[in-house]
Order: sequence, then structure tokens, then C-alpha cells
Amino acid sequence: MDITIRNVLTNGIYNDLGFRVGDKVMFLVEQQSLWTMNIIVRGLMYLVQTYHDYFEEQDADLYGSKKVHVPEPEIYMIYTGERASKPETIRICKDRDLLREFLVSREKEVISIMMTLFDEGKIMRTHVASEKKAASKETAWKAAEKMLRDGKISVDEIAEYFTELSAKDIEDIEKGLLQTI
Repeated sequence: MDITIRNVLTNGIYNDLGFRVGDKVMFLVEQQSLWTMNIIVRGLMYLVQTYHDYFEEQDADLYGSKKVHVPEPEIYMIYTGERASKPETIRICKDRDLLREFLVSREKEVISIMMTLFDEGKIMRTHVASEKKAASKETAWKAAEKMLRDGKISVDEIAEYFTELSAKDIEDIEKGLLQTI
């Protein structure tokens, strides 16, 4: 069962890959291209979140006196470095008999997942750049509206001073101001 914690593009915690074999063992993998001691802290946070989700799924009575079943965790923190090292990471795991059986049977799938995770950095950078561009456009829109209302520029001058705005944006600003008159 896949137990990957997902909070894509949010500030919440998420692990790169998590799965449970029955209800006995959990695996959590944190792919990391830059080494930091905080990997350990994040691993513990993922484990706590995973146990929380497991106990909810099992309707476990954590406040009762009867002992609840706690799956034994196996946590793997993998420092992968650059993109090309992902197959090497899998080879090392197999050589050290870490998840060997799983990796032998699903190596292509795991490499694909790891490559996708590598690309999440690019996705995040693209998202941040898009958000900055949108914020810049919104700021320019508001400033152009204010300057037009205050008579400091004409509609024809907006494009010259606010390059973030398209011809359609300028047309919409003009329409919006005409409706308020």
C-alpha cells in the first residue's frame, strides 16, 4: 500500500516515497540532492505523520488501555546527489541488501519515481517564478489604475511604463475605469 505523504506546492511535510507491506513494515525514503542534517528531523516527522495516518486508518484507540499494533519502521534516507546518480543509488541499495527484492522487481518504476522527484525542484522553481510574475503584474495593474484615476498618465502611456501588462490588460483596465465613472 502506498503511504507517500503528499503536500505538493504547499508548506506541509511530505516524503518522497513511502509504502507499507501489509501492516507489518513501513518504508520511508527521502531523496536528497544536497546533504543536510535536517534530513534526520524530516525523516522523524514523516514517520510520525505516517503512524498518525496508519492509526486513523485502523481506527486505533490510542487512549484506551489495550496495546495497539505499531508497524516496525524501516527508514531510508538516500543522498542521491546529481540526477545521474539515481541508478547508482539503487545499485548500492541492492548491493547492501536494502530493499533488494523490491528494487529488483520494480527498478524501472523506482528510477522513474526518483527522476520525477528530481524534476519537482524544477516544477517548484517554475511555480515560484510564475507566482512572482503574477504578483508583479497585479502590482503593475493596481499602479496603472491609480495613476490613470489620478490623471498622472494616459491609457496610451500604460504600456510604456508598465511592461508587465498586455494590450488586453490595458484594455481591461480602461474598461474598468470607464465603468466606475
